[in-house]
Amino acid sequence: MLIYFLMLFLAGLAALLGRPKEPVNRWATAFLWLASIGGIAPWAEQKGWTDAASVLELLNTCLTPWAALMFCLAYSGLLRTTRSWWLAALGMLVLPVVSMMEAWRSGHEPNYMLLLLWTAPYYIGACASLILSLKREQDRYKRRSRLIMAVIIVPTLLAVLILFNIGRTLSPEFDFFRYVSFFIFFSMGAAVVGLFLYGVLGIRLKLERDPLESAIRTASMGASMLNHSLKNEIGKISLASDLLRRQLDRLESAREAPGFPGKRVSPAVAHETAELLEKPMSRVAAHEAVEFPGKTMSQAAVHEAAEEQLEQIARSTGRMLETVDRIQSQMKEISWREEPLRLPELLQRVMERSKPLAEARGVRLQLELAECPEWLAADAFHLEETLVNVLTNAIEATPSDGQVLLEVFRGPRHAVIRVLDTGIGISADRLPHVFDPFFSTKSGRLNYGIGLSYAHQAMRMAGGKIKLAPREGGGTQAELLLPVHKLIAVGSLVGEEER
Repeated sequence: MLIYFLMLFLAGLAALLGRPKEPVNRWATAFLWLASIGGIAPWAEQKGWTDAASVLELLNTCLTPWAALMFCLAYSGLLRTTRSWWLAALGMLVLPVVSMMEAWRSGHEPNYMLLLLWTAPYYIGACASLILSLKREQDRYKRRSRLIMAVIIVPTLLAVLILFNIGRTLSPEFDFFRYVSFFIFFSMGAAVVGLFLYGVLGIRLKLERDPLESAIRTASMGASMLNHSLKNEIGKISLASDLLRRQLDRLESAREAPGFPGKRVSPAVAHETAELLEKPMSRVAAHEAVEFPGKTMSQAAVHEAAEEQLEQIARSTGRMLETVDRIQSQMKEISWREEPLRLPELLQRVMERSKPLAEARGVRLQLELAECPEWLAADAFHLEETLVNVLTNAIEATPSDGQVLLEVFRGPRHAVIRVLDTGIGISADRLPHVFDPFFSTKSGRLNYGIGLSYAHQAMRMAGGKIKLAPREGGGTQAELLLPVHKLIAVGSLVGEEER
């Protein structure tokens, strides 16, 4: 019995520690801890603590069905607001309390017929809510997680209902627990398998040979991308520098040669300069000032060519620094500092920063603020950078004459910032990897594959999340979900300023 208690208690503790702020995990913990009491009550009775054992068994018998139903309703998404949770929890608690009062009045012995009248609908409702949520789920990855949860919960709840509640109603003295325990161990085994394969309640266990393997693999991908980008720019710098040195050496040699006529360069230098610069000789001839036999080039034209090489070196150096700075700024740990901000003003800044890229690609940008909340508690810098990254991805994925829409509204549990584009969308096989560092569906020098990874990290630090999904008819939908309690009422903000 103590093993049964420890298994359920530790499972509840893991669910709570894994995601302590999630209501679903809290209800899972309450359900598992109340169920675990059934394993410690017989142990207390063996120790001679009869009254304590009766109280523990009463709590287990009456409150476990209630907690199981509340967990399943929360997990299935049928309870979307805090108010609905409280109303459902308090309303469903009435019958368990009545049963406990009746048992207490009759000497701590529960009335199993009365229990059956309400525990049967509770357990059946819990199972039905899990099956309904599985049937309604469209996302295949979430559907897989819901299937695992249904496999873990439904058989055991039905077994408890049939073997324990109905069985004890027919034969109160018979020990049905030995049969129920098989289903409980089955659920624990299924939960362990689910933790390793797909994850349960947002928690997934992963075995690695080396704890640093993932970090080293990510660093290797980043180093490879950085090496490729820098190698291209260094090659341009090397070529431009060599060309500039040879031009200057030949010009100096021409100056020292006898009969140097001043501002003239030999035909060989002029022809080699034109070839290295990949310029047609007609362009070189346009700069000639003094005639020589054959094709010649003025000193001013050589200086102009040299200046072009210096500009090329400066551009390549600038791109190298930009590459390093961009990777460093978006891959370091984010420090999220919340403060009140005007959300419409921040969105306007995001649109202004994204407008040049949209105009260059012929994409129409639209901002919808009709339902936009006025004030939000967030880190203005990181939220703005996140939105710019998401909007940039949408613009780059949208063909010319396409449209990108940015809209904001308040949902039941989240403040939602949504970006909709009319691009080519994301294929199902790439969707699970879009938030991986250095993963990109686009090719090009500036596509480092870190923008969405940065956005995911920023939303996680904000207590929210980012979701990407294909749109029906083509395109992609990106949603930034911030907890609804981050929204600030204007009245409360004014009150804070007055204090």
